[in-house]
Amino acid sequence: MYMWQLLSYLGIFLFGLGIVISYSGGRDTTLLVGIGFAVFGNLSFNIWRKG
Repeated sequence: MYMWQLLSYLGIFLFGLGIVISYSGGRDTTLLVGIGFAVFGNLSFNIWRKG
């Protein structure tokens, strides 16, 4: 398991959690953090793949 995979999954999880929290009337912080982790994970993957 690579670090970028972990970050991507964490980002997807936080993204989903953020959607749930924002629907229950909470803040959108978790959603933004989730998007950040997902984007960071994808960028890391692209860099790793290019080698």
